[in-house]
Amino acid sequence: MSGAILLDKKGFEAEREKLFVKYKVRIAIREGSKLIANFPDNIEALKYIVQRQKREDKLTDEEAEKLQAEMEEDAVTSIEETTGKCIFLKDEKGIYIRPRHIKGMLKEVVLRCMNMRGGRDYINHAIHVTPDKIYLMRNGEVIKQPDKVEAYPISVMTRQGRRSSVKVMEVLYPPVEAEFWIWIPKELARSKFTEEVMKKMMIYASEVGLLGERSLGEGKFDIIEMRRA
Repeated sequence: MSGAILLDKKGFEAEREKLFVKYKVRIAIREGSKLIANFPDNIEALKYIVQRQKREDKLTDEEAEKLQAEMEEDAVTSIEETTGKCIFLKDEKGIYIRPRHIKGMLKEVVLRCMNMRGGRDYINHAIHVTPDKIYLMRNGEVIKQPDKVEAYPISVMTRQGRRSSVKVMEVLYPPVEAEFWIWIPKELARSKFTEEVMKKMMIYASEVGLLGERSLGEGKFDIIEMRRA
């Protein structure tokens, strides 16, 4: 005799809702700042990015393979030709960012701004961000193309010594908005990631910035809405 069904799809979704605290967050790139792309238009470079993130975030082989597959999926829809510049992720709908970009920003916050013990691991493995593609919006419409391509001088170290070079990146200027959800297991929401901590974390994140050239002050944003569901 087979056992009773413990969960069906509807029951699973209902139980999942009970186990997580969710925050809806809507942000807008700040006036005077801009959003700079950081995805290389060279698919060969992706494996080095994955290796670096695996090392820094202590990802398992399975997690690294999943990241590699996601980035290769992004490359298929985003890379039109290899020109050596950094591009935004895009598909037939328009330009988007991934949950990994939000989580990367939050990991930097807990490490550098909040000194939270174990914070990176919690964000890596326990906290989730949805949807899978976070589309960038302007005046209620998904943004289709970058506003501009800009070149920045950089200094690189080679075998022959330090050399000057140019980094070319796609750019979006305000207004640019994005909306996403942060899912936190209720046990963590009661102990480490309380409402007050989450509020502080997002305020710090607004100053850390999103995507490329954050050290130059780019990618800063204002929080338009943050609420607990």
